[in-house]
Amino acid sequence: MLAAPQLPNATRVKDGGVTAAGIGGWGVGGELRLLVSVFAANKAEDSSVPVNVSFTRPKEWGVRAALRVRSMVLDKTTSPHDAIRREAAVNGTLLHADDPDVYVLKEMLSPAGIAAVKANGAHWLAMQRSTFTPSPWGRAFHSEPSKQGKLVAAGKLAVQLACESPAAGSRCSVSFVAGTPTVAALWVSPVSVPAGD
Repeated sequence: MLAAPQLPNATRVKDGGVTAAGIGGWGVGGELRLLVSVFAANKAEDSSVPVNVSFTRPKEWGVRAALRVRSMVLDKTTSPHDAIRREAAVNGTLLHADDPDVYVLKEMLSPAGIAAVKANGAHWLAMQRSTFTPSPWGRAFHSEPSKQGKLVAAGKLAVQLACESPAAGSRCSVSFVAGTPTVAALWVSPVSVPAGD
């Protein structure tokens, strides 16, 4: 039985500042599955912080297993509602231009703003589908071939994967940097595991 990952450890930028929480577990073939939320009590806080999740290297990863990573990220840059708010601010169709928050559309937009969203519905739906579609599996690669264990993966989230050694039972970590607020889903598995959707 695989031990649950220790979730997560985000750097606090100030007392009561940025924090992270999440859940994680193991799938078939030693697939690590993580869901991490980075947030701040102060809604004006928009710092980026490093997030680190520690876990024990599963035997399913083998000593020389090639690893792959995929991710999904919901943040201010991928959120359709945030993009709609930004567009409405430029077009002057916000109900309350001085309110920086994102709300349900009918509480955030003027009738002209609602009409603009409806007229461009296919665009917003495509953005939402993209946001909630995992990146393709990307092969993790050594960032510095002389330093075994440090791996970097591409996808919707720049991830660093490090293990103390390639042996099963060694301490490993997944690290990434995220702004507030962010919700990130991350999968790490050996290349030999069939790619499921």
